[in-house]
Amino acid sequence: MSEKKYYGNGKAIETQYGELLKLSFNRTDLEHMIQSLNAKGWINLNVNRRQEVSQWGHTHSISLDTYEPPSQAQPQQQSQVAQPMPDFEAPAVDNIPF
Repeated sequence: MSEKKYYGNGKAIETQYGELLKLSFNRTDLEHMIQSLNAKGWINLNVNRRQEVSQWGHTHSISLDTYEPPSQAQPQQQSQVAQPMPDFEAPAVDNIPF
């Protein structure tokens, strides 16, 4: 397993509209994030609340999300497909004794 990569900092701040999460990145963080783009040109980050607030007031940490879903090449379990009902013919109403 590779070492976890952290980028920038996050700080929860209160505004008149409620809590806001303010994220900050420096040039080096941005350059590393560009190098971490996936095959489709995206980067996924995880924002987690820190166990303790840093000396600069940072309340959140930001790390690279390295999760990759299983490839499509893996065989999937066959799902049960409903079979059509055989044709059903109701008896003629005229032939039912009352």
